[in-house]
Amino acid sequence: MTPEERDIRTVFCMQLAKGIREENLEDFFESAGTVVDVRLISDRNSRRSKGIAYVEFLTPDSLPKAISMTGQRVRGVPIIVQATQSEKNRLAAAAQTLQKPPGATRLYVGNLHHNINDEMLNAIFQPFGQIEGCKVQRDDKGISKSYAYVSFKTTDSAKQAMDQLNGFELVGKPIKVTYGTEEPQSNAGNGSLDSADVSRAAMMAKLVANPGSAMLSGASAFPAPSPLMGNPLVAMAGLGTTAGLGSMGLGGVGGIGAMGLGLSAPLAAPALATGVATAAPSPCFNLQNMFDPAKEIDDGWQQEIMDDVLEEATKFGDVVHIHVDDQSSQGLVYVKCKDGSVASHSMKSLHGRFFAGKQIIATSIPEFQYHSLFPAAVGAFTPIKPSR
Repeated sequence: MTPEERDIRTVFCMQLAKGIREENLEDFFESAGTVVDVRLISDRNSRRSKGIAYVEFLTPDSLPKAISMTGQRVRGVPIIVQATQSEKNRLAAAAQTLQKPPGATRLYVGNLHHNINDEMLNAIFQPFGQIEGCKVQRDDKGISKSYAYVSFKTTDSAKQAMDQLNGFELVGKPIKVTYGTEEPQSNAGNGSLDSADVSRAAMMAKLVANPGSAMLSGASAFPAPSPLMGNPLVAMAGLGTTAGLGSMGLGGVGGIGAMGLGLSAPLAAPALATGVATAAPSPCFNLQNMFDPAKEIDDGWQQEIMDDVLEEATKFGDVVHIHVDDQSSQGLVYVKCKDGSVASHSMKSLHGRFFAGKQIIATSIPEFQYHSLFPAAVGAFTPIKPSR
C-alpha cells in the first residue's frame, strides 16, 4: 500500500492520556470502523509517549465517524481527532524541500490569533521534538504580529511538525507552517490578509454570491465550521501543572495539560448528522463575520453586536457569557449558553444568515477549550440580557 493510500485511511490523535496503550485506542475507535494499525509516537530516548498517535482504519469511510468523536474522553482526557495533514502537505513539503537550506530546523508559523503566546505555541509544537526556541513576534507595544518562529533541535522534528501542523486551525484560524528562512511581509500581523487568506476570501465571496449554498443541510456547500472547534489549543508536556494554567482550573493529566488551545480540522456542519454516538453538545460556540473592526467607528459598537447576538440566542434559553473579540479581522463573537441544547438551537438559527453584508459561520467549541480562553466563564451562571 502506498503512503497516499494509507493517509486517506488514517486519523491523527492528540491530547492522549499518560500511559495510554494501543489497545485503548483500538477499543475507543471500534464504533467508527475496523482499526488495522495504531502508532503511538514516543520520545526516542525516554520512550515516553508524546501524547499523539496515528490510527489507521480498514476503509476511508471510517474517518468522518472517527473525527466526529473529538471531545470524547479516553482514560479521562478529551481526545482530539482529525484527518492527517500528510497527504495535503506532501506536495507543499516537496516544494519547500527545494528551497530549504541544508539542516533547516527553524519554522515560520503564520496567521496566528493575537491571543496566542509563546507558552501556548510551544505546547503545540513540543510533541514533535525538542524545541530550542519558540517566540511569537510582537511590535513595540507588545501586540502580536500574528506570526512566530519555532526552532527544533533536529531537522526531522522540524519537518514532522511542518507536515502535520500546516493547515491546523488555532482559535478559528488555519495556521501556516513553512521553513522560516525569511521575514514575512510587514502586513503579516496588522490584520490584513496574506495570500492564503486572500484565496479563502475569494472562495467566501463566491459562496456569498450564492445564498442558497448556505442552507443548513447534510449536503450544504457553505464552508463548514470546524469540529475541533476553531478555538483554544492543546497543552502538552505537563503545561497544565504550571501555576498559571492551574488558575484556569485545568489541571494536568500526567504529561498532558488541558490548556485547551483549539486545534481543529475541517468539519461537516454545526449539527452533525452522522448516526454515530457523539459527546453531548457543547454549550459554547463562536460566530464569525459578525463585524469588520476596520469599519466600526461608533462608540459602543461592541455592545450593539452583543445585543444583536443576545436577542437571537435568548429566544432559545439563557446565555451566561458573551465576548466580542473587537481585534479580530474575522469578526468573532464568543458565546456560552446555559446548556448544549440552547447553544445548538442558537447555532442553527444563526449559521448561514447574512449580517451586515456577510454570511455568519457558527462553530461549536468544546467547553474546556472555551474556559481556557475565558477563565471567567467557568463560574458564569447568571443569564445575560440585551441592554436595549
